Amino acid sequence: SPEIQLIIDTTADPSKAVSFSDNAVPGAMYVSVRQSGQLLNAFDLADSIIHEHRHQRLYLLQTQVPIVAIDTPFVKSPWREALRPPSGLFHAVYVFCGLLEWWRYVATTTAGATQSYAHQVMSQISSKLKEAIPTLRTTQLTASGKSLLGSLEAKFREHLS
Repeated sequence: SPEIQLIIDTTADPSKAVSFSDNAVPGAMYVSVRQSGQLLNAFDLADSIIHEHRHQRLYLLQTQVPIVAIDTPFVKSPWREALRPPSGLFHAVYVFCGLLEWWRYVATTTAGATQSYAHQVMSQISSKLKEAIPTLRTTQLTASGKSLLGSLEAKFREHLS
């Protein structure tokens, strides 16, 4: 991702680390470096950058390889209150499978409070992936989408063992 724009979202909950990207601006990521009036720690900042980078990677892949055959009906997502199109849930699963790998690395290379925090984040992500992957399996994915989901699910299952 060639562009990282630092942002301040004055409308966001100040306790949230804000980041976003959009396929209308390929490669661009928008990341806040503050949370609750303080600078984000390096691990959470890396999480935000990895998160948006993975969205950008999937946007790029989707320009060449369709992932979702039919983007309805909307489905429940453990990350959002409102129902989402299958493509949105696929993005979440793709992104959070990658973040699970990041936090596993953090957990294995740190100690103390940082390691505990990494385990807590991994537990939250795993819980949501356990719900999201079966939901995504009920949607109408392309053969490529099913294959990619199978790879993501296999990586997730490795994490569980």
